[in-house]
Amino acid sequence: MGRIGKIRRLGMVPRIGKLISLELLARRKERGRCEGVGVRVRVRISSKMGSAVEATSLLNTGFESESPEVLVPVRVAEALGFWPKLPEGAVIRAYETAGGVVRMPTVEEGIEVQVVASDRITSPIKCLLVISEEEREVLLSDKAIEEFGIVIEGPGSGIWRFKDEPVLRESVAPQYW
Repeated sequence: MGRIGKIRRLGMVPRIGKLISLELLARRKERGRCEGVGVRVRVRISSKMGSAVEATSLLNTGFESESPEVLVPVRVAEALGFWPKLPEGAVIRAYETAGGVVRMPTVEEGIEVQVVASDRITSPIKCLLVISEEEREVLLSDKAIEEFGIVIEGPGSGIWRFKDEPVLRESVAPQYW
């Protein structure tokens, strides 16, 4: 099925999220550059079961949520101990995406996430974990981005900063699972 693009729980106002032509993406990969392909940060995802994964996450403001959410590919969920056997209390929720409605397992209060910058690690925030069998990248929702105090300064050039500092930061390279 490929990239999900925009994502939101059913019942919210629709918007288009991340879209990029495969042709443009291929050209950028050939040049070995990630600029212009969105803003990405390093995150540490810690599960209530004691495991943790460090990964690159795409800041997807088109991933609309009512509270902080992080969407992870199944390989990340597996490393965290949430896949293939879902924990008790996991709920299948419907999300509307650019490709249509997708049902994905979610785990409430199963994880904490931190942004890991070269000179700073944020305080952990509790996030709803969304597990995707389609997406290949970790995605942070609009509410998670806001809770971390991240300001996207240059979405096309990958420039961002923390709200409480003037330091401009560059996006990290994508990580595909």
